[in-house]
Amino acid sequence: MTNKDCKKVHQIWLAEGEGRQLTLLEEATVENHMDHCPSCLVERRVVQSIQSAHITDPPPTLDELTRRRQMDQALHQVAALERSTFSGADRVLAPNRNRLLIGFGMGFAAAAVALVLGVVLVDSRTDNPTSQDPATATPLSGDIMLATGEVRVSGVGGDASALGRHSTIEIDDGTAVAQLETGIKLRLAKRSNLFFKAVNRRQLDLNLRQGELFVHVDPSRDGPPLVVSTPHGRVRVLGTVFSVDVDSENTVVRVYRSSVEVVDALGNTQTIRQGQSFVVGQGTIEQIDEKNIAAAEGQLRMLDLVVAPDAVELAVSSLPLGATLRVDGIELGETPLTSMVRPGTREVVITRPGHESVRELMHLVPGTKVSRMFELSESGLPVVRPAPRSPAMVDRPRARTPEDLVGLARSHRQTGRWKEALRAYQHLIERFPNSALGRAALVSMGQIQLERLGRPESALRSFDQYLRIAGHGTLAQEAAFGRTQALRALGRHTAERSSLRAFLRDFPDAIQVPRVQERLDQLK
Repeated sequence: MTNKDCKKVHQIWLAEGEGRQLTLLEEATVENHMDHCPSCLVERRVVQSIQSAHITDPPPTLDELTRRRQMDQALHQVAALERSTFSGADRVLAPNRNRLLIGFGMGFAAAAVALVLGVVLVDSRTDNPTSQDPATATPLSGDIMLATGEVRVSGVGGDASALGRHSTIEIDDGTAVAQLETGIKLRLAKRSNLFFKAVNRRQLDLNLRQGELFVHVDPSRDGPPLVVSTPHGRVRVLGTVFSVDVDSENTVVRVYRSSVEVVDALGNTQTIRQGQSFVVGQGTIEQIDEKNIAAAEGQLRMLDLVVAPDAVELAVSSLPLGATLRVDGIELGETPLTSMVRPGTREVVITRPGHESVRELMHLVPGTKVSRMFELSESGLPVVRPAPRSPAMVDRPRARTPEDLVGLARSHRQTGRWKEALRAYQHLIERFPNSALGRAALVSMGQIQLERLGRPESALRSFDQYLRIAGHGTLAQEAAFGRTQALRALGRHTAERSSLRAFLRDFPDAIQVPRVQERLDQLK
């Protein structure tokens, strides 16, 4: 790096110290320079240390003695930091000391002037006065609360369920919901890419490269302001509800509660208030239409259901796949999906065009995990319901087709009559063993035996029979996962370990992979 490059970066720093908001180009210039100039990197860390040092608010007016004491204290901090920062391995940077101290002297001269005027110069993004460089500041954590469709998450340390600095959420055809421990809820729509640039107690910076991000920020939260950067500008907010929509041409910001500050690529700042929509870089503010307002209300209800205390993990699949899942009337996405759901009694409805819908009341207990596979019959086919006046007919169904028996079993499941549902599936397998629904019934039987009737040995036989008959059939993933759960319930840990490894090998993209990997780690 040349001295000219260093001077350019120092001028940008000086402008930032005077309170000017940096442009995206200036930020990129500084970051690129830091990657290649170790002496400037050290200087920046020392400057940030001084900026974050605690300064007691001065009285409205200061006499000469007070001003001298403030300046002596500041210079003492400079000397101490200079000694500690440039010791040991950093001595190779000693030729930069004079330049650095001159810069500090100018900075603290400005600080002294500010003190005389009754102003304290601090970074408005800093809530922890002892924070250092963002890379070493106390990290914050986040979690994926819902994932449906094609969602790829690169988490911290390879953990796809955890979010932190340098995590990325990529969505092709699906949706995802995440929460950060600072009281922030995020929902990403399809074809979105979100990069977590900085997630710590001093800085919270997300980079939305494309797609749509819906954000709910708790106004009472304790943490740094949230900054959402895009190719066209950035949004800075403390507490509000807003969305950011990015495509190749524009970034559109819509504010549903409170207000946000938007800075475009040229450094122009605009405040967007509740009910307003703004295209970054174009300067035009419009009112949000009723369609977007109604959609935002639905998003808030969904976030309240998914991001909740003691939420229960709900994994749902269907036959066929691609069915829409609604919980208490709130659409969560298409199967297969995994979502956290507020505990309690919830109405779960599965719908798919051309098929009969399925409804089930689920009692979700905190600390549990619930897995369901729903079979959807094509619309127009008869669905047998249990006859209320003749329970014996329910126990001995006289259905004519596999679809009739599936409908009968499903009706029993909806009312919690698990033994009757099991008998309906058994009758289906006996009468139509070579049908697709007959083979699928083996997986349904195994799930009931394992999760509802406490019969893991019978469940293991059902899952194994499906895998022998259907091989890599439609429900092979569910059967293989059920097999691992049955072996776990039986305490056969050696066989369970082998089954878990086989599942990871055969279904590397399955929604159960994080749970399987977690269990393998426990068995080591």
